[in-house]
Amino acid sequence: MNTIAILHFSSFLADILLIILVLSKRREATLNRLCALFISTFAVWSLFAGLTAIAGSAQEAMIFTNISAIGWCFAPAASLWFYLTLAKKINVLSNKALTALFVFVTLFFIYEQWTGNLLDRHVETVFGWAGVWSNSIYSYAYYTYFSITSMISIWLIVGFWRKAETARQKKQALLLLVTGVVTLVLGAITDALFRIIDFQVVPRGADILFMILGIGLVYSISKYGLMSITPTVASDEILSTMNESLILLDARGNIAFTNRATLDLLNIRDKELHNSAFKSIVADKKKAEELLDETRKTGSAINRELSYVSKAGALIPVLVTSAVIKQSADEIAGFVISAMDITERKRVEAEIRAQKELIDNILESIPSSVLVISKEARIVLANRAFYRDFPGTPLEVEGRLLSEVIPIEVLSRQVSAALSGQVHNADSEFRHMVHGRNRIFVASMLPMQKEDLLLVLSDVTDDRERQERLSLADRLASVGKMSSGIAHELNNPLTSIIGLSQLLLDEEIPAEYKEDLSAIYNEAVRASNVVKNLLTFARKHPPIRRATQIGNVIEDVLKLRAYEHRLTNIQVDRHFEDYLPDVTVDYFQMQQVFLNIILNAESAMSEANNRGSLTITTQRINGSVVVSFRDDGPGIAKEILPRIFDPFFTTKEVGKGTGLGLSICYGIVSNHNGKIYAQSEPGKGTEFVVELPVNGQVTEK
Repeated sequence: MNTIAILHFSSFLADILLIILVLSKRREATLNRLCALFISTFAVWSLFAGLTAIAGSAQEAMIFTNISAIGWCFAPAASLWFYLTLAKKINVLSNKALTALFVFVTLFFIYEQWTGNLLDRHVETVFGWAGVWSNSIYSYAYYTYFSITSMISIWLIVGFWRKAETARQKKQALLLLVTGVVTLVLGAITDALFRIIDFQVVPRGADILFMILGIGLVYSISKYGLMSITPTVASDEILSTMNESLILLDARGNIAFTNRATLDLLNIRDKELHNSAFKSIVADKKKAEELLDETRKTGSAINRELSYVSKAGALIPVLVTSAVIKQSADEIAGFVISAMDITERKRVEAEIRAQKELIDNILESIPSSVLVISKEARIVLANRAFYRDFPGTPLEVEGRLLSEVIPIEVLSRQVSAALSGQVHNADSEFRHMVHGRNRIFVASMLPMQKEDLLLVLSDVTDDRERQERLSLADRLASVGKMSSGIAHELNNPLTSIIGLSQLLLDEEIPAEYKEDLSAIYNEAVRASNVVKNLLTFARKHPPIRRATQIGNVIEDVLKLRAYEHRLTNIQVDRHFEDYLPDVTVDYFQMQQVFLNIILNAESAMSEANNRGSLTITTQRINGSVVVSFRDDGPGIAKEILPRIFDPFFTTKEVGKGTGLGLSICYGIVSNHNGKIYAQSEPGKGTEFVVELPVNGQVTEK
């Protein structure tokens, strides 16, 4: 047996051992299986290349060459699958059409070899039988196919090397790249280039040379853990990929190792830090030295907040933990410095401080007295306004029971109920003597976190006085209205008395009766003058009416309410008919009508839904301009609907409405010879309709 055949067989045995080694590491891993498949093509190639060399005839050599073609024809596809997996190009590997194409190309070249279109004959050399490539297009197609797949494989391993996150991965990639390139170059020279130029002095040994790549794979597995995880590999990977910064120092405090997180944190390269002093990356050098000294003395872990300095000079706040590495009981080999970037924590702390300052400023600027009450009913905090309204100082108030500071039984009882959870968001009203004056306060209680209670004491003394004055004014207005009605009622009989008494005075009657009738007449005239003066005082001035486009009045009202609509999330939809005729109205009175209707709709929608949709429609129907206001509020109950235009009728709480708004609207519209009415169904909103007579003159809107 010649030497070259022995090398082929040795290569075959080595490939078999590689396959066993790869599968023994992690048989279930896809990368291991593809690696074993890749090396299997080398094994088939080497075994039958050796048999070809020692064949007994050219025909027998051709048979062994055809079988070895299974290996060297399938090797390009196997290499691509392996390197795609290594580079994590999963989307390419999952493409079934591409996989089928590789299988088809492999089978195509095997078939072309078996039909004699690649290696078409064999010649006997000193190294045994050697195949000779044909000059057919199929041979060059195979060269091209092999070259393209080889270049793609090299491109993939270069990409893997460039994207490697750890030094271990970079070493893996570099080893595979070097062994792969050496194998391809030498193999191409011996089995392709020398054959093309018919240089037979050097034997063919591409399959033997592929041992270089196989050895590179084995070395990557055993040394760098390419496809297996060993304790050493795992510890190195953990140190390199952990999120926290880790620095190992020697006994003098110089940097011996930094992980990837440290380099990224400082935006610096490993070589720039190696053997430099730890204090060189710390803003406060003295604090760095004190940290190491204290760690050395205590021998236990020390926690400190420091500031690292990046390559660009930026300060990075970190929480550092320092511990010693002991070589023996009394000898320190170095230090372990782990650091956590607390930039975000510092930012959050600054925001919290700013928010606290803002809250404090708000509390201080609130005009009402504000107290924070603990679950034991003690005053935790009081704002500045409290000390303005109530006597005492922070030392005299904070920490004391509320009942001791404000001895109001109803307030203490209500606060206790709120703290125990019996009531929520409760309000109570009480009177308290403050600075010699009897004041009225409304206490609003709002639950806080940690079972505390926020107590807001609003001084409503002035508001209550204003309400009393308004109530008095409202009563006076009612009296005025009743006086006007009474005056009208009195005026009619007085007119009759004056007229009849005057007729009787013109008759011939006895003198004694005539004197009495004259007294009746004079007193009736005097009473009539009093009634006329009362009517003049109570009567409203006549409105000024002009031809007006009703849409303009509505738009002006909507402009007044636009800001509130945005705040309360109310959408207004306009459906205004073009070319509406003018109506003769008093602009300000109609503005008051529409404003009242819109305000009522806003109130209903906001209270029910905290939002709403108001649809306003204008159109001409027969001889009237009809304006419709439809809301999507809760609607009006059937039993209430007939009474909504009655004076003083309201469904609102005390202090939130007088019940005069719709009554006034009804009076204004009626005075304009128009109609106003409402249509509603509970749960489906309400529609108010105003009908006004037109002038007959149509103008553009």
